[in-house]
Amino acid sequence: MNMDPRVRFVGVLAKDAKLIEGGMRKEVSPLLPADKDDLFYLRIISHLKELKDLASTLGDLGYGFIKMAKISFVYLSLKDSRTLLVSMEPDVDPSFIIPTIRNYMVE
Repeated sequence: MNMDPRVRFVGVLAKDAKLIEGGMRKEVSPLLPADKDDLFYLRIISHLKELKDLASTLGDLGYGFIKMAKISFVYLSLKDSRTLLVSMEPDVDPSFIIPTIRNYMVE
């Protein structure tokens, strides 16, 4: 993971909310206990599905961004019903990180 050093985690989730690729940056400690990961992934997938259900009215979802006191998350839909999930330090501006993520996806 050679992105911005404030990026903590990059992972690809399957439609069943299982992590199929990626993970935490080596020198970074997770904030959630490992037994909470699956539930967190499921909630991200559920949230994304709810937003996609509104696409006919509101338009397609570009990305989701959640900012919390200790961490921020960005998630994007990929092909084959997969989801890219990126966690980062809370000071990262999503208008900066989204184009960076998209550039890495194209490479």
